[in-house]
Amino acid sequence: MAKQKEQEDKQPTADQSVAMPAPQYAVRQYLQSETYKADRDILVALLDEQQLYTPAEVQDVIDRFKTQEAI
Repeated sequence: MAKQKEQEDKQPTADQSVAMPAPQYAVRQYLQSETYKADRDILVALLDEQQLYTPAEVQDVIDRFKTQEAI
């Protein structure tokens, strides 16, 4: 009985939110996306095709590229 109560305590309830990891996508998926249509050249040049990226990571790469000072 005590073990069952411990297991019930560990499971999240409806008011507790479970943190889900941010979704990650392949570079080719971002290149096909309408959202990143204007920035495809940046993505091709700066992202590694063997890695997965979250939308926040991709947007950060784009923003840093656009705001960096030209040499």
